[in-house]
Amino acid sequence: MADRADSTGKGPTGVEAPAGEEGTASFDESQAVEGAAAPGTEPEGTRADDGVLVADASAEPLIADEAWPVEVVEHERAFEGMVWNIDRDRFMYRDSGLVREYMAHPGAVAVLAIDEHDRVLLVQQYRHAARARLWELPAGLLDVDGEDPLEAAKRELAEEVDHEATQWEPLISSLPSPGGSNEAITVYLATGLSETSESFDREHEEADLTVRWVPLDEAVQAVLEGRVRNGILQTALLAAQARGLGSGRFSGGDARDGVERGVEGYGGDAGRV
Repeated sequence: MADRADSTGKGPTGVEAPAGEEGTASFDESQAVEGAAAPGTEPEGTRADDGVLVADASAEPLIADEAWPVEVVEHERAFEGMVWNIDRDRFMYRDSGLVREYMAHPGAVAVLAIDEHDRVLLVQQYRHAARARLWELPAGLLDVDGEDPLEAAKRELAEEVDHEATQWEPLISSLPSPGGSNEAITVYLATGLSETSESFDREHEEADLTVRWVPLDEAVQAVLEGRVRNGILQTALLAAQARGLGSGRFSGGDARDGVERGVEGYGGDAGRV
């Protein structure tokens, strides 16, 4: 995987090094909205009496992240860990020389799996940095060379919760912590679910996963009440709600019938969502 640079701390996030130089960004021009205003310019629109710019529906969006090439003068590996590495970049930004250190991350995928009863499939897993068992989506790193992100998402759904899906589509992408990491994660919406023909062996923190079907509306409420704090889960659930999922969209059955499923190899007490 190519090294990637992040210049956050001052100025725009998602810095991309010029082609041919060390360091690339997890955010690139393909992620920018087509037709977005050029850097330093204001999109078209009208101003209300309070001075707030109101978007013209026919004009470009008011906000859109921008790829922002910078000159990376020096790139080095500051620390090499068991899973994560820390990189250090010296670069030029608006005629100033800056130094930033950040986690060099391979990227990740997550899956919001929704069944015909409008329930989402969640896992509860111990996270040592948080000293807590957190409710999350099935997810994993893009750590297999050349693996397509969608194929990685399918693999994670099968390996973590023994499920597969017939319909897949991107739900949302995000940069979870651009001030100190170049991680980019894509969440896929998976429907048409069924159990896999075989169960996968799990070890370490995944050996005692709790797996639970939860009504989507209840999961969103858990986010709003501060009962679940995993950022990827929060982002995906709110994005699903904004798209009109839940509240009986996939009609059938009692949407309140969230049940915990006992999966071979899973253990632990039931956690509250």
